[in-house]
Amino acid sequence: MIVSIITTIDETAATLAVREAVTSVSDSPVVRQKLAWELRDRPALLTGDAVHGSPRLIALVERLRADGVSGVVMPPCPFCATEVRLIRVRDGLRCCRPCWEKPRTQVCARCGADDNVGGRDPDGAPLCLRCLRKDPLNHETCTGCGRNRLPGRRIDGRPFCKHCERPVATCATCHQTRPCHFVSTPTPI
Repeated sequence: MIVSIITTIDETAATLAVREAVTSVSDSPVVRQKLAWELRDRPALLTGDAVHGSPRLIALVERLRADGVSGVVMPPCPFCATEVRLIRVRDGLRCCRPCWEKPRTQVCARCGADDNVGGRDPDGAPLCLRCLRKDPLNHETCTGCGRNRLPGRRIDGRPFCKHCERPVATCATCHQTRPCHFVSTPTPI
């Protein structure tokens, strides 16, 4: 069914090449059946309307375009009109990542940047991630170095900053006891 729908769009497309494109998208008969039903109900998904399609349909359109099947159109993002991979869904339409993230952005109450909301201040106003990290209310005394920093990780309930969160061991190179990489190996560094 999928091959016949595609060959009605491009009569010169080789049946074998189209079959290979379909199987490269999914080797599961169940997924291919769903893809066939999707195209049967809306053949226009292949000619520019793929923003309404499934991820497998987007992958099929990409593959067919790469194989040079004429008439198959990769739609631009419906929100910004750029031609990129449509990997997210916003308002029921496939879109690019920046447009998917756009509704999640707000103006930061501290720096005024229009950015993703990292958290909120005590009054509930949005803060960007940079301001959230700088906020002294989020800092604690690091168990490793004793400095007042943003915790990177907790070990047994104790806060460690991102510099001290690595486990401590005796370094195989300098023989000092410090936070090391590869602690579980015979030669921590």
